[in-house]
Amino acid sequence: MAILGSLLGGLFGAGRNVVTETVEVFRPNAEAADRRAADAQAAALAQMAAEFGGQGWFNRLVEALMGAIVAFYFGAREMAKMRAGGIAKEAARIVAQAPQVVSNIRALEALRHDSPGAADTGRDAAASVEAVRPGRNPALEELLR
Repeated sequence: MAILGSLLGGLFGAGRNVVTETVEVFRPNAEAADRRAADAQAAALAQMAAEFGGQGWFNRLVEALMGAIVAFYFGAREMAKMRAGGIAKEAARIVAQAPQVVSNIRALEALRHDSPGAADTGRDAAASVEAVRPGRNPALEELLR
């Protein structure tokens, strides 16, 4: 009994778990990994708060003036496009191109390697013979050397 007790004590005793420690060599402890990920996220948020938090009145004023300028610029640009009829013209051009786009998509799908009949030689006997004739394979030749 003393041998069994000392063996189990060696594996699980003295506040250690040798089995768990051995497994953690091959698979990381999920709880510790989650703790490290949470710590890294908290550190990133703290760094961002230190860099961007507590800005002064001048910084807020400049950001507000820039926000207003950008909003007015893009708003005026969009309004000018609408007044000139640019959006309607662009929409009409896109709709007019739809049949050509559909045709191009069908043509591209026919060129795919997995399309039915993509490798069909049709009635061309020479192409049929050439398709089944074994060719030179440099990679295989090198492998067999």
